[in-house]
Amino acid sequence: MNNAQTLFSFLFAIYFAVTIAYSGKFQPFDTPSIYAKDWRALLRLVVSFLWLNILPILYYVFVMNELSGITNFSFGFWPILALLMFSLAGFGFYRIFFGMMLWKSGKDFIFYGKELPKTFESEWDLRPKAHKNWKAHLIPGLFWVFATVGYGLIWLNFFYKP
Repeated sequence: MNNAQTLFSFLFAIYFAVTIAYSGKFQPFDTPSIYAKDWRALLRLVVSFLWLNILPILYYVFVMNELSGITNFSFGFWPILALLMFSLAGFGFYRIFFGMMLWKSGKDFIFYGKELPKTFESEWDLRPKAHKNWKAHLIPGLFWVFATVGYGLIWLNFFYKP
């Protein structure tokens, strides 16, 4: 592993751990409810596993492959900012996940039914009305992922000098 991959791995691990910690309020892996035959809990588990576990691993492998050709990494502001931006994409994944969990069909939440989990309900009541639209989280999350990954790729492909 080269220096860029090592630094990216360190930063990615921090943000990945924070994302997983914040996702708990959505009860993404609610196996007791699955055992009680709650199909929404099973759907939530599948989506959460794919979005919070598999997607970050695929993204990590992608970035590690992109960084594999770096032979002379300089610890300057711009190179470190590029690696930071690559690692911050995880927050975009979380924001998209947040939006997906708030997705509604009519008056019911797709992943919960009529009510959000108690672990999130009190926080939800304190939020302004604009925050209660699932698109207000999903669309900025997509933008965040494209912006952070785009910045890292631009640095890597146009400004990195081996």
